[in-house]
Amino acid sequence: MESLTRAHLLPANTVMELPLLILPQVVLFPGETLPLRLWKLHHIRLVLAIASAQRGGQAAFLGILNARFESGRGTARVGCTCELVEMESEWDGHSAFVVQTRGRQRFQFLDLDGDRNMETRHGVPHAHVRILPEDCIIAPPRLPQWQRPLSTAAIKQHQSMYWFRSSFLYAPNLVQKAQGIIQSVAAWEGIMGASGLAFTRLLENQEGEGERHGRGGKDIAGLTVEPVAFSFRLAANLPLDDIARQELLSMESAVYRLRKEIELLKNTAERRLCCAGCDNPMANKDAVFSVPGAEGTVGAYSNPAGIVHQTLTLRELLKGADVGEEAVALEGEPERDNSWFKGYAWTIAYCWRCSLHLGWLFTFCGESNEGEGVPLARFWGMRRPALKDEAVKFEEEGF
Repeated sequence: MESLTRAHLLPANTVMELPLLILPQVVLFPGETLPLRLWKLHHIRLVLAIASAQRGGQAAFLGILNARFESGRGTARVGCTCELVEMESEWDGHSAFVVQTRGRQRFQFLDLDGDRNMETRHGVPHAHVRILPEDCIIAPPRLPQWQRPLSTAAIKQHQSMYWFRSSFLYAPNLVQKAQGIIQSVAAWEGIMGASGLAFTRLLENQEGEGERHGRGGKDIAGLTVEPVAFSFRLAANLPLDDIARQELLSMESAVYRLRKEIELLKNTAERRLCCAGCDNPMANKDAVFSVPGAEGTVGAYSNPAGIVHQTLTLRELLKGADVGEEAVALEGEPERDNSWFKGYAWTIAYCWRCSLHLGWLFTFCGESNEGEGVPLARFWGMRRPALKDEAVKFEEEGF
């Protein structure tokens, strides 16, 4: 594999034409890794052209868009650019072309004469997009005319007092609040390490701007946390469906994103994860964990056919009649070839009620190395879109 030079970030509000890769059941956040196995020649040519531009120090990106939101309306108007990190150095022309990419910046479709603003050239969709800014500031509300200060100094004092009082709009405070919930609620213990408690800056072209924009925060270990990067990393590790992930991706400020994530951490901790096809309960949230060496609790993996699966890893499923493990049907014998986790064999798992492909059971078949601890005998890798939160049940109250 050839390592490629990291592409420079584009300035916010840059308007450009972007080649798109439309993937089913994938919503990519900045900072997330996305492995690709490309079979189509026009996709391979495109990647080679982007790689050539990156080697030359140019900012060249590929846009990732969820297939469900291809129409480019509403929140679907937002996608994520990705850069090439590694690519196959010796390709024989008969196998899949392997590429490792990483999400970088959000983009938004532009409206051109009311059209969909997407055309296909050489087999690849292209769209005119605008690179979205990443900010932690939302404007304070304007005072009524009769309350507005007359001097510039008075206006600045009003704004500073507003931010001081509005802690729920101050990004570093929101980061600390989210970290506190993750630490104190047992259901989220599995994502505490994966969500990231210390980050370098996501936007290196705005180095030093953190304090001015209210970005500098401290995590529980006293390390600097960048709220924008934290909001994306946390969103990437929460067990969410495509619609919820797309909503978080589309939010215009890290403040709004963090507030929504805090709401999810508070309100969904006790809800079980259910089959998306038939609502059969499958697992509790405290079963979510990050496999050693993996990027997080949710990771993107590509199978030999080139299909990308964003997979949620679970230590165990529910025990009981007709729920959890009892509601899973395994197909075939454990397979070692093409396993995403070293030392583990995979077996396809379906829901026995609705036959939905839930994911895979991974069974340890390797050898334990001294000093690395005892590996899990088995765990579950569930397709993220195959699970959803348990519906809220309202009890009828008597009158």
